[in-house]
Amino acid sequence: MLNKLDNTSPARFGFLWKHAAFALIVLLSAGLAMASLAVADSYEAEAVIGDRLAAAGFQRYGMPIEDDAIQTYVNRVGAAVARNAGEPDTPFYFAALDNDRIIASWSCPAGIVAVTTGFLRTMKNEAELAGVLAHETVHATGRHPLRTYGQTEFKGPAGTLPELIRRLSAVVFEQGVAAPLEHAADARGMEIAFRTGYDPEAFVRLLERLQALPDAVRLPGSWFKTHPPLGERINRCETRLAKFRDAAGLALAQDRFADVMRRLP
Repeated sequence: MLNKLDNTSPARFGFLWKHAAFALIVLLSAGLAMASLAVADSYEAEAVIGDRLAAAGFQRYGMPIEDDAIQTYVNRVGAAVARNAGEPDTPFYFAALDNDRIIASWSCPAGIVAVTTGFLRTMKNEAELAGVLAHETVHATGRHPLRTYGQTEFKGPAGTLPELIRRLSAVVFEQGVAAPLEHAADARGMEIAFRTGYDPEAFVRLLERLQALPDAVRLPGSWFKTHPPLGERINRCETRLAKFRDAAGLALAQDRFADVMRRLP
């Protein structure tokens, strides 16, 4: 499977990166601004929330980069790990956002996942990308943004969908989901990457590289601000590596990753 990734690509929006007006279309869609959706109790409700939250994320972080080869590649890696995320009925859609300044990735209810080009430039191989995308699929399938929302001072009926999206944006793009859920996403994400055929140690090496970066990159909205301290995450993930005794020799796919990343402007 890892020698030849499949041709899976987004279906709900087509290729998002070809439609620069996507965020505005979603934000201005009058039909979505109706009911009070304090808690999503169906996939359809979560999809409405996820679409609006993704549009808010595009406004903050930038639109998907206009390069079909990069977007197709990110979607194929994402689709590979998503198949092992335990929720086969959740359709996932992955996008690389045109933002070199912020090192970030995030996910929305109903399976929209984004990673910035700044984060992609920090990675060294496909296994690291797979680890990050697996981490985000866990947030989506585990409903982590909505669960964290229910534990904040914002909990309770939002009154309108725009108000709910404003509150969820604070959770996903500013404070991050609850620390126990982040640690769970690290653990489960490593397991998913391993089951997909990637070396889970690559994710730990990526965290170590992030930890070594200067303070200047630790910007609001980045993984440094929306996730628990890297030292704690690294220690936990290092301990978990003992579970993967058969990981030696699993894929890193460094050359394939490098070939695609050369397309970044």
